[in-house]
Amino acid sequence: MLLAAWWLVLKNDGAPGVDGVTLRSVTDPQAFLSALQEELRTKTYRPQPVKRVYLARLRDRVRELTGPRWGWKPAPALIGEVTRYLRGWDQYFRHGYPATTYHVVNGYVQERLVHHLCRRSQRRYRPPADQTWYAHLQSQGLRLLSAK
Repeated sequence: MLLAAWWLVLKNDGAPGVDGVTLRSVTDPQAFLSALQEELRTKTYRPQPVKRVYLARLRDRVRELTGPRWGWKPAPALIGEVTRYLRGWDQYFRHGYPATTYHVVNGYVQERLVHHLCRRSQRRYRPPADQTWYAHLQSQGLRLLSAK
């Protein structure tokens, strides 16, 4: 499986990863892949943390999705779009140790959605009296990132 991925990366002239390893810096691909496979098998592989650039990109897109131009869109539809966007990033962040990243992203998304809903009209949007904002956003369809 790793060998097939290696050939795809070679075919596409892949860019270096977050660890800075380039295709040209690997002198013995078979030994490199064997060592990587052993680390994965024994669960000793330690991927690099998520780059801040990727978190900034995610924050920018969530800010766009929850900006004032989308005040006309029904809350469940807007929350559905945000959830779909988060699912895509979930696949990226899942590799490694995503709990801290998920916590940061989830807090930001909730903050942006609450802010967006409160400023949508002249009358302030409020969740039902028996629900917290978190529960209300969940009932509207928000599915936050989870490390499970």
